[in-house]
Amino acid sequence: IPLRLVGSEMCIRDRLMTFAELEHFDVVQRAAEDAEHPELQRAAFFAPRNMQKWTLESQDLLCPWLASKLPEMSGEWDAGPARSIVYGCLEVERWLVPILDESLARVKKGTYAKPLSRVIPTMCSTNKASGDPFKTNPVVCAKTREVLAAAAAGRKVAADERAFAASTLADIFPDAQTRAALVPLEKDRSSAVANAATSGIARIDSRLP
Repeated sequence: IPLRLVGSEMCIRDRLMTFAELEHFDVVQRAAEDAEHPELQRAAFFAPRNMQKWTLESQDLLCPWLASKLPEMSGEWDAGPARSIVYGCLEVERWLVPILDESLARVKKGTYAKPLSRVIPTMCSTNKASGDPFKTNPVVCAKTREVLAAAAAGRKVAADERAFAASTLADIFPDAQTRAALVPLEKDRSSAVANAATSGIARIDSRLP
């Protein structure tokens, strides 16, 4: 199918893989390369989420492709590659860790920001009662903590993102380790970061024995 005949962003995102699954994956891939139309790129990265089922065959095809796009991921893509990996790639250590590694790289460069920063909190839950092995994978959770702690302390990261990371860190990991990481941030020159740290410590203290 020529890309020009596919039509709109909505057609690529909501229909192409919903009904044809992998039959027209080549069209989705071409749309993802259309740098002149970021809305089509975004639609291409979200299209796999509308498949009826991610079989092992589809994961073998889609997950490496999505992971290869993580370093290129721009704000205009709404973190589409990362969101689709989280949605459908069931080998969580193999595919979620690269998202976290890319996040750490962006923290170091000072380019860590939403929408990617809003994907990170969805990757781990310390609520063991959920029984969800995806949410409680120890490797992924340890790496999630590392990303949030680095972002909260990252001097190159925007203040609002640092504050969000500090607050999220306290909510997901309300323990002594997080408390120790937040204490220095109470004196941060950014009031948003300092306030988030103080509030996070108070929430942790209310839950610690």
